[in-house]
Amino acid sequence: MRLLSTWLILSLAPLLAQESSIPVGRSERVMEGLQTTLIVPQGLTPERRGSLVLLLHGLGDTGANLSHTLQSWTREGYVICAPTAKGKQWSRPQVESVIRIGKRLLELLPIDPEKIHTMGFSNGGWNLPTLAFSDELKPVSAIYLAAGHDGPSPPKWAKKRLSVLALAGEQDPNARAARATVTRLRGKVLRVEARFQPNLGHKWPRMYEPFMLWWTGVTEGRFTPGDDMNFDWQSDFTAALATQASRKKRGGVWLYVYDAEGDKDSKEARRIQEVVFMHPLVRHFGNQLPAVKMDRNSADLPAGLKINKTPAVAIYDRKGKLKKLYEGKIKVRQLAASLRKRAPDPKMPKLK
Repeated sequence: MRLLSTWLILSLAPLLAQESSIPVGRSERVMEGLQTTLIVPQGLTPERRGSLVLLLHGLGDTGANLSHTLQSWTREGYVICAPTAKGKQWSRPQVESVIRIGKRLLELLPIDPEKIHTMGFSNGGWNLPTLAFSDELKPVSAIYLAAGHDGPSPPKWAKKRLSVLALAGEQDPNARAARATVTRLRGKVLRVEARFQPNLGHKWPRMYEPFMLWWTGVTEGRFTPGDDMNFDWQSDFTAALATQASRKKRGGVWLYVYDAEGDKDSKEARRIQEVVFMHPLVRHFGNQLPAVKMDRNSADLPAGLKINKTPAVAIYDRKGKLKKLYEGKIKVRQLAASLRKRAPDPKMPKLK
């Protein structure tokens, strides 16, 4: 019996040592029975904990292959974990194994449990709810790529914690499901939205990679005044206004003014980027007009514009006349109503 026990210990020792010692950079190992690719950033310590991204690949792909798309995220402190499903596709038991992998990584690496993210491409996206709705991990974000949500309702905690994003190509057969994700989850999660890459079929939406990184950071509390990707911001107010000159009625430009230094600890500045600009009504009407953003210290601010407090939003008509100026604490309904007055299509969208 002693000989058998000794043999078991010696046999398992290399596996235990391999799991407990995870190097910086890219590595491969078997965790919970799944071949798993890990990419660990440099500089993680108990005082400087990282974020964790759990990535589910698509049909017939591997975690090792798909993980390359997020390699650069390690520069921002993200640990990338990309297991490979046994066979050609994911099953619920295998996704439950990924949950256990996530829990194990929390023990092995200095990762903040409040900064866990989940992503799934195609088949991985269809199986994402099991991972994203895990009561054991309670992720702060879920990204459906070339897929959409058609699974169970989220747990109660998701309404105050989980943000959901669906990304797909406009020509992807799964684009309809990605779009339906918004109506299916609105009111059941903290925030939900969908975006679509033009002229793209069933492929990874590379155009939105910068947005994905920014959006994921927002969901875990990262904030920099002026670092906002809610809209296709321009920097030249005069050029933006020139695009409205030919309009006979309605139209205009709206300007977001921030203070890169003074707004770092501002609750109002954080709120406008994380709440106000993400509201469906503000998005709907704001996207119909050229959107410009500038630091309040910029020499290119429109003539005559006096900013007393940031954040600020100035709304101009198509002739360049200032129609409304909001400063400090800006309310969603007020901003949406002002944008609606200038928007070419003022019809209210259906928000279910």
